[in-house]
Amino acid sequence: MAKAPLPKWILPPFAAALPWAEATIGLLLLLGLFTRFALVAGSLVMIALMAGITLAQNWDVVGIQLIYCAIYFVLLTHRGRNVYSLDTVLHRRPQTRNYRGGFLD
Repeated sequence: MAKAPLPKWILPPFAAALPWAEATIGLLLLLGLFTRFALVAGSLVMIALMAGITLAQNWDVVGIQLIYCAIYFVLLTHRGRNVYSLDTVLHRRPQTRNYRGGFLD
């Protein structure tokens, strides 16, 4: 990161907070608790990491992190299909029938 045009004072607090943020986001995603918040927070962390890596022009790492950004995008896009999570269990709505006899989502 010596080549990155970032202020030197910003890196130590970010480096100290990053493992805690990653662990918290990872645990929430594993449990499926506060899924939308965890995915958005994880995406913001990835944006910050991508900004730092591209400013440092470390292009090998950029390609790997871009894959993680795509995974976050897919997970956030298909969050409604998440049936095996604590969010789904805690916020389960009773199914109601529509006028044709089928179930509404």
